[in-house]
Amino acid sequence: MNPKQAFSIWLSRTLILPVLAMNLYCALVFILSPQAYAPAFELSGLPGQVAIRSVGILFVMWNIPYVIALLDPLNNRTTMLASLMMQMTGVIGESWLYTTIPELTVARSTILRFVIFDSLGALFLVAAYLLISQRRQNAKLSAGSE
Repeated sequence: MNPKQAFSIWLSRTLILPVLAMNLYCALVFILSPQAYAPAFELSGLPGQVAIRSVGILFVMWNIPYVIALLDPLNNRTTMLASLMMQMTGVIGESWLYTTIPELTVARSTILRFVIFDSLGALFLVAAYLLISQRRQNAKLSAGSE
């Protein structure tokens, strides 16, 4: 592996890691302290705690491709693309959901935070994907000229 390729891999990991870390952090706090987050979704009691814990578990499930992409972004480009598509699905779905909630509600401001958070994550993943795609293209061109 040449130095440029190694740098691209580490830079892409540096872009993927904060998205994964924040997603898993959110998952953990939802699982461990659901009572603290249920009111932000206008939920309460045991049903609210179960709903928030369930979302935390879903966050963990959804982030498995991010882990695979982080481990080897160059060779797991398809998984990286799937992670990016998952992130974008979140942004689009949450943006739509935001428009369906009446103004001046706690749930609306909570969903807006998810839109912002996931949009930033999507930007990081786009950058990582483009970086790895460019490195793969350069590697193919170099291999073809030999």
